[in-house]
Amino acid sequence: MENIDEYIWQRRIHHGVRLQNGTVPFPESVKAGLDFNAALERKDKLDPRLLTNAVMLELCAFARTVTQSKMYFLLEMLDLNFDLGVDLDNDQQYYEYARRAHNKIK
Repeated sequence: MENIDEYIWQRRIHHGVRLQNGTVPFPESVKAGLDFNAALERKDKLDPRLLTNAVMLELCAFARTVTQSKMYFLLEMLDLNFDLGVDLDNDQQYYEYARRAHNKIK
C-alpha cells in the first residue's frame, strides 16, 4: 500500500473529529488554518501568533483522542503547522521542547 500513512492519518482525523461535541470540531484550530494531517507536508507555515492557548488545548484534545504518546504527537503537529525553530534531528532538543510544551498544557 503506497499511501498507508495517508490512510492512517485520515482515520485518526476521522476518529478525533467524531468524538468532538459541537457543530465545528476544533473551531479555534480551524479558524487558525491548522492542518491535522501530519502525513502531508505543509508548504507554507502558519504565523506563530495564531498559536493561541485555545489552539494548544484543541491540539492536546486531538492528540489525546488519537494517540497515547500525546507529548510527541503534539510536537509533531506543531512542527507540521508552525516554524518552531527547533532542530528535530537533535534528539535532546526535540525531547526538551516536547516536554516543555506538554507541561505547559497539562
